[in-house]
Amino acid sequence: VGGGAPRFLDPTPATLRRLKLRQLESAMRRTLTTERLELTVVGDFEPRELDALLLRYIGTLPRTSMGVAGGGGGGLGGLGSGASAALGRLTAGGAVLGAITGAGVRQAQDGAPTPSASPSAPPALPPDAAPKPDRSRTLQRMTLVDSEPRAVAYIWGACAPRYPRAEGAPALGDGGTEHHPLRVSVALELLTELINSRLFSVLRDMLGLVYESCIRFCEYELLPANGFVVTISAAPAKVDAAHDAALGVLRDLRSGQHPPTEYDLNKARRAVLATHDSHTKDNCWWLARLQHVCSGVVPGKDVRCVTDYVDMVEAITVDDLRAVAASLEVGDGEALSVIMASEPPPPVAGGAGNPDQGADR
Repeated sequence: VGGGAPRFLDPTPATLRRLKLRQLESAMRRTLTTERLELTVVGDFEPRELDALLLRYIGTLPRTSMGVAGGGGGGLGGLGSGASAALGRLTAGGAVLGAITGAGVRQAQDGAPTPSASPSAPPALPPDAAPKPDRSRTLQRMTLVDSEPRAVAYIWGACAPRYPRAEGAPALGDGGTEHHPLRVSVALELLTELINSRLFSVLRDMLGLVYESCIRFCEYELLPANGFVVTISAAPAKVDAAHDAALGVLRDLRSGQHPPTEYDLNKARRAVLATHDSHTKDNCWWLARLQHVCSGVVPGKDVRCVTDYVDMVEAITVDDLRAVAASLEVGDGEALSVIMASEPPPPVAGGAGNPDQGADR
């Protein structure tokens, strides 16, 4: 799926053993720069106290870039206080401050141009930032030694990105929602609930093939591509049939043979809103939701992605779900699958480990 790119792979034990502290320190210093610094604070705080802390600990950092980590060139400058009901943007010494006082959230970003200085914009992501899947092997099989009979299958495919560029945006919505930055992201969340419900209904209730099955859409925002992974857990004798049935569910959805219905949409909408209500009580969820809102590195992602979420969940239509479902690449030669089944460990040579032999000795 990742085309062999190291950043999409977990390091091997051998690689980890070769790493040196100095190498890690150097790599982190090259990566942690102020070029795309975005600071999000969530919780109960005093705005003036927060401004003072930001100035003391963040405002004194030297300006650095990915190419010149550790270099000089001034700091972030002072972060003046100020707020608005939506999103306030204040410019001071090369810094931008966005405040959403109603949610108790404040963000600071380095690198915004000011009347007195116009620093160069952060470099665009390289064209090869998105992985290039190896589609020469669309189905691979693996056998793992395990004392228990079990099997898993994974299906990966590409789909519409959560925050698509203009040229890659599916034609969604009407009544003003077609240009909303949340339109695809929310449609994918609703589609997740819809597909998981169908996978459970078909693979487990109707066919009795799986223990568990689910789909997850990737959370990539900076990459110009997106994808999904279907995970299937089944008995070794049933995993092939379960894999084929799961592909059939996805293909019927994409082709329109079994399209989303109003019933599907309403059921998915209730589930998504219930999850949202639970998540809003979690500070970590707020931090993730606010990521990239002020940085500008994700085209179109702004404060509306926070304030308009519930409205967009209500506004998505069946036609929107059909448009996003049509982006699922699950045809022959598009989806990539791996099926892994267990096999019992080999017998121990010479009967070692036999308790009777041990007693005789």
